[in-house]
Amino acid sequence: AKNDVDTAEYDEDDAEAHAQEQRERVALFEAARPQNAKPRAFQTTTANKIKKTPGCHLVRAPTGCGKTAIIALAMGLLFKKPRANRRNAGAVDDWQPPVMLMIAPFIDHARQLYMRIVDTLKVTFPDDWKERAEFVASETLEAPYSSRSVQTIKELKGMLKTGVRVFVATNKSSALLLPVMKKARKMNLVVHVVSDEAHFESRDSSSAMQLLQM
Repeated sequence: AKNDVDTAEYDEDDAEAHAQEQRERVALFEAARPQNAKPRAFQTTTANKIKKTPGCHLVRAPTGCGKTAIIALAMGLLFKKPRANRRNAGAVDDWQPPVMLMIAPFIDHARQLYMRIVDTLKVTFPDDWKERAEFVASETLEAPYSSRSVQTIKELKGMLKTGVRVFVATNKSSALLLPVMKKARKMNLVVHVVSDEAHFESRDSSSAMQLLQM
């Protein structure tokens, strides 16, 4: 009888955990889309495939189809801690949020990309989302825009230790992310690279392509 009770309690706890996970996924999907945008099944399907399939993914679609929403959703899914079960309990205990290195051609593109992932960050890191992301550029993120010194490699690498997990940079500043990637790997952190409008910097020698190839 005791075993039956234990099993029933486990099933109820598991059902509640599953329901909570579904609520979190719904909140994540809503955060990834622009306000008042209609849900598009291909966005969810693509983001899920990116999460589940290792390797390089090319997201190609006409302007306005929601490519950035796919990026935001995939990022949120990758930041979600896996549910523990009997087979992966040890791996889940050791799990750490991955590092996202995001590149865009010019500063306006990078700024737009950063602002589009803010709502996803708020869902994923509700208590400290601002401390989890860094805008790597020679101008400030928010208006009134002003010039500033770009972060040093030492500063960026140090941010990994303080919990920063998203770095958004321009193509021009992307060289600074190469040592960040190496540092992250030394810390046993999984690294994902997003190159928005990748055709702007497709030379093999470019730092943006080097990041993708690493």
